[in-house]
Amino acid sequence: MHVTAAVSKIIEAMEQLAPPAMALEGDTIGLQTPCASSIDKVLLSLDVDLRVVDEAKRRGAGLIIAHHPVIYRKLERITGADLTERVLMASIRDEIGIYIAHTNLDCAPGGVNDVLAQRLELQNIRPLEISYTEKKFKVVVFVPEAHVDKVRAAMCEAGAGIIGEYRFCSFQSPGTGTFIPSEQASPFSGAVGALNREPEVRLEVLVPHDALHNVIDAMKGAHPYEEVAHDVYELASAGRGFGMGRIGELPEAVAFKDYVELVKRRLGIKRAKVVGRGQAKIMRVAACGGGGGTLIPAALAERADAFVTGGVNYHQMLSADAMGLCLVEAGHGATERIVLPVLAENLQRKVPGVEVLLSRVKTDRSDWV
Repeated sequence: MHVTAAVSKIIEAMEQLAPPAMALEGDTIGLQTPCASSIDKVLLSLDVDLRVVDEAKRRGAGLIIAHHPVIYRKLERITGADLTERVLMASIRDEIGIYIAHTNLDCAPGGVNDVLAQRLELQNIRPLEISYTEKKFKVVVFVPEAHVDKVRAAMCEAGAGIIGEYRFCSFQSPGTGTFIPSEQASPFSGAVGALNREPEVRLEVLVPHDALHNVIDAMKGAHPYEEVAHDVYELASAGRGFGMGRIGELPEAVAFKDYVELVKRRLGIKRAKVVGRGQAKIMRVAACGGGGGTLIPAALAERADAFVTGGVNYHQMLSADAMGLCLVEAGHGATERIVLPVLAENLQRKVPGVEVLLSRVKTDRSDWV
């Protein structure tokens, strides 16, 4: 599949916002149909149906970025026999690419579940169930003392040197580097063909896995040497954990019936299905965008008073009720589409030369009446 440089930039930005490594096993994410030769507009949507493809064509968007995959399973043929095949045929005919960020966007910082937890006014937000643990690396580079600050700044601006709430964290120690430049070399310092000894600083920084390549590129770009001596160590200690759902606390305890009204107001819905006593006190809340019924055991293990999600099945509802967990079923679309404006803002910041549009099609048309 040919990808233009413009599309590569958009995909790179999306992979920073929703790293593919965070997707659950078996999830079908990434580019699912080919793109036009040039892209200057992208359209964000929760789902992709024929109306969304038509909207992208009318509004001049060469790429649709959606949350729910069009291709969930292996296709043996494309004949137009079902909705998936018709959507694929329409997008290919109109040269409109479809890019999917599904469970990786659910798990990612600033993704579906973070936005949902913030909408629900939770504090001290953390993953409800860890499915991906970030790898951590230490990058060591040897730099002339006069260039240490420049190299450190470049690496840290690219994502290195973050420990908790602290940035630009590093360690440096002095030493001596030796080298003999060949006749073909263009050394920054020292004589060709002779053993040179140069005072250097050993600079060490921690780097998360998703920033590793950018940090190394930034380091080489800022370093004065033609050949940059550096080491990359994968650390045994685990980095940050990411996963499905979120758990957090309200600023103060409220009655369940009052919290249900807050959920409806904050998600812009008129009705919700609930389980639980209206006067039950709610302080710790678990949340999961979309269908989160499988996370009920995790919510119980975290001693949540209430669980807000997009959908549960009948037996999951019975289980929550039996265990005393208050439950708010707010609708699959309502708990996920709230991420789209946030994603649009973040993507626009990363690719300012591309216009990011929000779909006007309400793909989730279901409601309780």
